[in-house]
Amino acid sequence: MDLDDSSSLSIYYLERLLQEMVIGILVDHARSRVLPQSPSAFAAAQAVIGSQCSDPSLRPSVVAEQVGLSLRQIQRSFSAHGTTIEREIRRERVEQAIALLRSPDYAALSVTEIARYVGFSNGSGLARAMSALGNPSPRQVRTLSTSNDTKNVTSHPRVVT
Repeated sequence: MDLDDSSSLSIYYLERLLQEMVIGILVDHARSRVLPQSPSAFAAAQAVIGSQCSDPSLRPSVVAEQVGLSLRQIQRSFSAHGTTIEREIRRERVEQAIALLRSPDYAALSVTEIARYVGFSNGSGLARAMSALGNPSPRQVRTLSTSNDTKNVTSHPRVVT
């Protein structure tokens, strides 16, 4: 074997090694892209948020840990759905607060108490989050639901026997 043959052989093996390394990197990259975008990972994360959103310590890292994926994978999954984990936590908390504000069963609670119950630190945090999502203020939601309840009660004709 002369020198030219050994250098040709070395070049060939070096090229093969580089090809395998590049393919390995591409496969790893493709796997990391496919997994977090799977609907089951997103749905699982949404379920965690829905069930734990009233916990003030709920953070994206907690959601990722509960789902069993890395924080970055979960962030990519939410990004593929056009949102963020933080936004979905806030949206879920606002939805729960609105439901409580509209419910006559929770009329005795103040806005601050409802805000704390759904995971906000205070009433103004809830009001800011509601405003950012295009909702009326907590007080307006409560007032509108109270006036609608009154209208519903008085709009039914009384039957006198």
